[in-house]
Amino acid sequence: MKDLIRIILDNQLTTEDIATMAKLQDHDELIRQMAWYVLEGNARSGEARAALLGDYAAEVQDKVNWTIEAAKAVWTGQYGNGDARKEALGDDYDLVMFRVNQTAAVTVPADYKYSTDNGGKRYVLRDFPTARGKMTWYGFDQHNQGSNPYVFDGSGCGFCSFLAVITTLRGYNVLPLKYATDYLKSVAGASKCPISLMAGMKLLDHEKISYSWVRRFATASAYNDILTHLRKGMPVIVSLYKDNRAGKEDKRYTRYAHYAVLIGVTESGKGYLLDSGFKRPRLVDLYDLCDHIPTAGDDPDWSPIWNGWKNAGGFVKIFM
Repeated sequence: MKDLIRIILDNQLTTEDIATMAKLQDHDELIRQMAWYVLEGNARSGEARAALLGDYAAEVQDKVNWTIEAAKAVWTGQYGNGDARKEALGDDYDLVMFRVNQTAAVTVPADYKYSTDNGGKRYVLRDFPTARGKMTWYGFDQHNQGSNPYVFDGSGCGFCSFLAVITTLRGYNVLPLKYATDYLKSVAGASKCPISLMAGMKLLDHEKISYSWVRRFATASAYNDILTHLRKGMPVIVSLYKDNRAGKEDKRYTRYAHYAVLIGVTESGKGYLLDSGFKRPRLVDLYDLCDHIPTAGDDPDWSPIWNGWKNAGGFVKIFM
């Protein structure tokens, strides 16, 4: 208790803080609250922190280290969502989620600059903020890839979307035709485009990239899920379709069916979209875009070739 009193006095805590700390009877809760205090940045570092925490120093540091790793596991989907996550984390739920939220806000400038290379076949976004720090994102113009119209022919959006993720996360310097020749058929079983999400996810498996396919949802839940994921600095591959619900065709995202990659979000909530059919990255209204994502079929068709929304609806969250 003397060490707890020293923490209170050394840091000039308020009456409310002291009352809260004084109520701590359970040892585990005491360590948990001290760890929270450390994660807030209030407990200095090194020898000064050890002196401040006294006999509790080792236990608190262990809890801090565990919390940091648990938050990373939350980012990669290992603790699930909602009630399942609360049950898995138990009394540590609030502490871990504090750490998750503390490090989750990864946003990008609204006027982010990009360049092109390889004769316009690829565009490049350097020093782009992500969950791994600043990285280089590569996007592709699906209509400008060379002499194999059987593979692309205006239908390479899915392949180019998955390849954008693969080249960025794996640091590959490769264009779509080369990667298609080497891996599309041998790994995904698809000899042409358009590919299904199943084929794209096989490519992710081959590259050991973690992901989660969200098949069934409402627009509002998709928006919240995708916005949260983007704010953690991680991308989302989305399926898109034209919208006829307003009595006229809405072709802002596609003339029929399409894939693209959301790679970031601005502070105002605009999504940063890599769109191989649009030839350059662009900002989009995230909620409106989510209203154009079709759900997958109840009984998915696992063909590697696109076969309607039974094997291509929904969105794929990529974990970094």
